[in-house]
Amino acid sequence: MATDIEKVSGIGPATAAFLRSQGISSAEDLAGITVEQVAALKGFSTTRAEQVVTAAQQLLTPAASDSADEPAAGTKEKKKKDKDKKADKDKKKDKKKDKDPGFKL
Repeated sequence: MATDIEKVSGIGPATAAFLRSQGISSAEDLAGITVEQVAALKGFSTTRAEQVVTAAQQLLTPAASDSADEPAAGTKEKKKKDKDKKADKDKKKDKKKDKDPGFKL
């Protein structure tokens, strides 16, 4: 069974209707053509063509559809590293504040 082209990220009803009129009626059709072929269509820049072709390919990749509800790989790890860096930075600031200003009475 073919995957509805509107399930592809970046393809709405109007674009889907246009693509269908050009013979591209499913995500499989879109994933199977080149970026250059899509960019040659009215309303598609090379950048947009790359985005929708890639999105169609990812939609059809079994690993991508299984983890669609999960965050991208490495997202949690990156957030933790960023949080740890911020905590380290805050500790350094606190140490600077706590240092003896050098005055002796």
